Amino acid sequence: MGSGVLTVALLLVGFACLAQGSKKLFCYYSSDAQYRTGPGKFLPENIDPTLCTHVIFAFFQPTDDGLGVKSVTPEGLYEKTVALKQKNRNLKVLLAIGGWLIGSKPFLPVIKSQHSISTFARNVVKFLRAHGMDGMDMDWEFPGVRGSTPADKPKFTMLLQKIQDEFKKEAARTGRDKLILTLATAAGSYYITEGYEPTEIVKHPDYLLLMTYNYHGAWENVTGHHSTVWTSGKDTGPRLELSMQWTVDYWLSQGASRDKLILGLATYGMTFTLKNPSRNGILAPAYGGGRGAQYTNEYGIMAYYEVCENLAKHGWTKVWISDQQAPYAYGGDQWVGYDDPKSLKIKVETMINGYRLAGAFVWSVEMDDFRGRCGGGVYPLLKAIIQSMDGGIATPVQRPGQPTFPPALPTQPSPPPPRVTPRPNVFFPGRQGFTSPRPNFVTTTVPQVAAFPSTSCTTLGEGIHKDPNTCSQFFYCVRGVEGSFAQFTMACPPKTAFDGNYLVCVYDSNCYTPA
Repeated sequence: MGSGVLTVALLLVGFACLAQGSKKLFCYYSSDAQYRTGPGKFLPENIDPTLCTHVIFAFFQPTDDGLGVKSVTPEGLYEKTVALKQKNRNLKVLLAIGGWLIGSKPFLPVIKSQHSISTFARNVVKFLRAHGMDGMDMDWEFPGVRGSTPADKPKFTMLLQKIQDEFKKEAARTGRDKLILTLATAAGSYYITEGYEPTEIVKHPDYLLLMTYNYHGAWENVTGHHSTVWTSGKDTGPRLELSMQWTVDYWLSQGASRDKLILGLATYGMTFTLKNPSRNGILAPAYGGGRGAQYTNEYGIMAYYEVCENLAKHGWTKVWISDQQAPYAYGGDQWVGYDDPKSLKIKVETMINGYRLAGAFVWSVEMDDFRGRCGGGVYPLLKAIIQSMDGGIATPVQRPGQPTFPPALPTQPSPPPPRVTPRPNVFFPGRQGFTSPRPNFVTTTVPQVAAFPSTSCTTLGEGIHKDPNTCSQFFYCVRGVEGSFAQFTMACPPKTAFDGNYLVCVYDSNCYTPA
């Protein structure tokens, strides 16, 4: 048998196991990716609905009065995401509410009283059913901090309980499948301790989506891989907590059941700017995050397909970290820790199969190589995850008349504890808009680092602040270990303005975005 035929045959066997699959693969989709240009532009139709058991659309927000849910994305995006179920009847589409960028402020009206909590929960049910969605991902990052107080921790527990209660009541009343409740769950001890009643919150969500990435990043002055099973042999003290193994062990110790735990995997790399390009290993001195990459153009992060391009076309060097079983790459003064199919296979086999967890989620689907530019076919990271999970994932069910997909060819973060870097701000790719989201915005200019320390940040304090001189820009103030600040200037996408109340970019055709 020829090698090509053998490869295809093995892949067919591998994907045949999906028929018996029981693992889950949640795929976050950051709607901000619509603003990217060239091969980075990503729309719902770019999602392969056969590769995910669940797609999570990020992000929506609570309404201003805290009693309902509102969209901050252009019309049509979430409808097109829901329409993916026409190609796979087993697919579930969830709505993520929150994100790193908006912090706690929009959630405070939600937990103002028992009445507001109950009303919000009932209206969430109505909204999800009205729009054909299958559940909600609670993405408040995080209770107890960032504008919230410790008194809000039990209110957050109550909120999760009430939403789940309403989901169960509606299912019992209507006979429909119960809506799914997931929680984007902190992975580091600081936000866990400050934000949650751990032994209580594990009782209410159907799944805990552990944000086991962004253990290291732009807020630090030395390099480090952001998402590893084990810490580096060079790590000491509190840094020994910054690993997937620590996070999973912690949540199990708090009573979380294994069949609720979903391991977070990153399709992006975290970047650094090296102080000395000749010192380019782990714990190499760095100024902070790397410059925005060609297509994502986001400070401190780089999509997997951008890493591939740097390796293939720009002479970057790839290095394998033997004690952490993950790669990094460097070129000039730029450094990135990332995952490839090999390292993801190790993570899945060690943490998901080894710990018998319920599955994985990726942040985020649009930062995998969705166009097949790396030479390993489309979505090589997602496919590596699927092939490595015991039993694969549930079989996609095609609607009659839909084309079938060929066999695959072989993918708030939890910020580090303050004991490492006091109250670090984590840049969630899409998750806070500048990764994501981790309502989020996409920068259209490379963030510029102001003089350190920054007088304006010293006055304004840590966090995100509106630029008083232009409608389209805002400042991100990051506190360093010594208490001084770094200031990053960021821009909203074209035809949007920065809303200083809700800390998001909103549509405004009269707002000009500087080039």
